[in-house]
Amino acid sequence: MAEVNHDSKIEELESAHGDVIAFVDNGELFAFKAPSQDVFEEYQIQIADNDARKKPAAFRVLCRKSCVHGKDQLEDLFKRRPAYPVRIADQLSKLAGSELEFISKKG
Repeated sequence: MAEVNHDSKIEELESAHGDVIAFVDNGELFAFKAPSQDVFEEYQIQIADNDARKKPAAFRVLCRKSCVHGKDQLEDLFKRRPAYPVRIADQLSKLAGSELEFISKKG
């Protein structure tokens, strides 16, 4: 099977949605935009109580709401690769600004 170059599709998605994270699994492109403030706040509320049983669902919800390409295959992906929602949610948090770097430590 020939490898497909997804660069043009990613550029198209970035043009439409701003920064995106993307990866290929089994030849299928998946892309996610930064979550909106409302979506991210909902996610933070869901994971804030430290109930480990609720976190996997919260990760999947964040992924679903942020997915801009590959959405139809997302549930199959999660069944095949159950750790992916955790990794994707981590990257979406970074895209939303969780790795803000300050230029001054005063005050």
